[in-house]
Amino acid sequence: MHAYKDAIRRTAGAYVLYPGTETFSCTGFHEIIPGLGAFPVSPSNGGNGLGHLRNFILEVVDHVANRASQREELSFYAYAIHKEKPKGTELHEMIPEMRNGFRAEPPVQTTVLVGYYKSEQQYEWICDKGLYNIRLDSAAGPETINSAVTGARYLLLHGKGKLETGDLWIITGESPAIMDRKALLAEGYPTRPGQEFYMVYQVKQVEQGQFADGKWNIRKFPGYATGRSSARPFTITLSDMMKALVAID
Repeated sequence: MHAYKDAIRRTAGAYVLYPGTETFSCTGFHEIIPGLGAFPVSPSNGGNGLGHLRNFILEVVDHVANRASQREELSFYAYAIHKEKPKGTELHEMIPEMRNGFRAEPPVQTTVLVGYYKSEQQYEWICDKGLYNIRLDSAAGPETINSAVTGARYLLLHGKGKLETGDLWIITGESPAIMDRKALLAEGYPTRPGQEFYMVYQVKQVEQGQFADGKWNIRKFPGYATGRSSARPFTITLSDMMKALVAID
């Protein structure tokens, strides 16, 4: 039954009818399908066992009609993943499977915020407080405040002239906070903030060895800009970041 279920595309379960006496049903997760099963049907005994089969079919029909089921969610994501052919992206470098105690998202869905620090005093503040702030105005902040910015999982820091960096941090909060100038100063920010409001992330440095202690060439990142725009924060996927890994001797 496993072979039939796995070999036939979009099969939710595999079930057999046999001339026996015992009903068997096994669910793959928490719902009636996907699963495997066997139903005893004896033609010589007046179709004994058809009642179990009928009840099972009615349960499956009711389950398929439930648009809020886990199977419906699985179907949605399976379609989203397989609707196009693979783009040829390969990633064989070492990356952690867990993040903040939970299974990490696939690298193509994991966002990295590439951030800039303008002085050693600001960098020391980041290390001391475990906070990183970006401006909300379009002049020096990200071009668009979207889900990639607010849902970033990692922060890669670079300073002036540091176009190859291994200064990688994990973003520990679920989402950044909005802090005003007064709140930043209360946190000991080393200079007077020039804007009224900032987006602030909680961060901590990744543990040694999680990413093979590598460095990345930010000039190879999609979205990297030169000149004064090089200080503007932007986002990339973890897959794109790993493509720019500098060879480790």
